[in-house]
Amino acid sequence: LRLNASTSSNDEKFNLVAEELRRRSVALHETEMKVQEIGAQLAESEDLLAASVAASPQLQESSDEVDSLKASLLKETEASADLLNQLWELKDIISNKEQKERRTQAEFDRMIAESK
Repeated sequence: LRLNASTSSNDEKFNLVAEELRRRSVALHETEMKVQEIGAQLAESEDLLAASVAASPQLQESSDEVDSLKASLLKETEASADLLNQLWELKDIISNKEQKERRTQAEFDRMIAESK
């Protein structure tokens, strides 16, 4: 009877230890999976960082080119605005000259009419 009780107690202890080992094995496996996932994410991050570092000079070059193009566009816009202002001034001069010619012609026509 004692032997049975002792064996039964040992079986229970064994089962408890086996169950604890199974739980720890599952937890260890889950931890390993998480470590692999984090490792994959880290590798991906390192790849992205390397690509970013490699692209950095190109981005700076592109940024400089954009700045240069903006400056050129600004200069061209200012030059276009100056030309447009000059065109308006010429239009005003031509318009004034045409009005003056019409008045002169009208006065000339009046003088001819009066002389007849």
